[in-house]
Amino acid sequence: MRNRQYNFLITLFTILSSVSCINGARDFDKGSNIIGVDLDTIQFQPSINNLFEKVEIIPLETRKESIIESASRLKHQVYNDKHYILSVKQNKLFVFDRKGNFVKTIDKIGNGPGEYRMIYDFEISRFDGKLHLMTPYGRMLIYDSEGDKFIESFHLPDSIRAVHQFKILNEDIYVFNSDSENSDLYFYSKSKNTIVLSLSVMPNFLTSTPFKYARTPFYYYKDSLRYFMGYDGTVFNINPQNYSLEKRYFLDFGKRNFMLENLPLNESVIYYFEHYKSISNKIATGFAIYFETDKYLISRYSYNNNHNYLFYNKSNKTLMTAFKLKEGIQLSLNFLEKDTLYSFIPVEFAHLYVNDKVVSQENFNRLQMLSSDSNMFIIKYVLK
Repeated sequence: MRNRQYNFLITLFTILSSVSCINGARDFDKGSNIIGVDLDTIQFQPSINNLFEKVEIIPLETRKESIIESASRLKHQVYNDKHYILSVKQNKLFVFDRKGNFVKTIDKIGNGPGEYRMIYDFEISRFDGKLHLMTPYGRMLIYDSEGDKFIESFHLPDSIRAVHQFKILNEDIYVFNSDSENSDLYFYSKSKNTIVLSLSVMPNFLTSTPFKYARTPFYYYKDSLRYFMGYDGTVFNINPQNYSLEKRYFLDFGKRNFMLENLPLNESVIYYFEHYKSISNKIATGFAIYFETDKYLISRYSYNNNHNYLFYNKSNKTLMTAFKLKEGIQLSLNFLEKDTLYSFIPVEFAHLYVNDKVVSQENFNRLQMLSSDSNMFIIKYVLK
């Protein structure tokens, strides 16, 4: 009885904390930061040299079995000096070495043990190095880091019809996100084989609108797991003890802040897309990604009908934002590993993101040798 009462109190506290997180964007937890962003005075269009130590391209080897068909719906992780790239569209995990040479695909489509029909997310655990593949129906398959040996699997309760992303909070707790359930965050204990807490954080009507996050609502910073909802500049830290959401950052655009309370409820999807287009030239919203290093907090947001990248230097409190750089190219920042950002670019769009002003001549010549039939390439941005 005492344990039940304790668990009830923890759950109630967490829910109340999460509601407070949603309703009070400036009611911050200890150690959080409000970052003022004045778009009238901020440095737009910085140089590549203001941000990055080095930029280079890594062409991915072109073989029939190594072709990544689309740059959309990709997930990426660097592990043991290899690039693991999940194509959700192809249901395959591609593995390349650091120079872009093809190593193999991890492709286990089937109905037997260790096999799947669809894969939506993956991660190599920072705790034990095991490869996790997640199906959209809540099944997790666990292998060795090479994906060769199937170890075990578990399944979320049947009441959860679909999940879309996950992260590993600690050695026991997994956090799942769903775009279609009444609750959108599920905390699953592997040792207890049960959901220990579910939270409704994202307002349901936003899930099919352009105001929500794009690829994933999560990112890691050192040993912390962060969460964001995408419609405004708030970033939460997920407390690993009681699973509450603690506000860590708020990007405050002043008069250009998106205010959720001003958005009409229960309108059509078409209405929200039209409304988004009508305000995106004057309001900062659509925070699609966040990255964090010891030096930078980086976000991509929509403003003035462009997808802009914001760089906040945590040490000297300076800000820069860019859609295009002075060198005439656009930024494409999709994944972070330590102090290096990565993106995946089809060859036909290379001219938008790379020129001879941002990479070495040798690197640029390598790009020129690619043809329209070549596999896509990686842009590697090493932060200063």
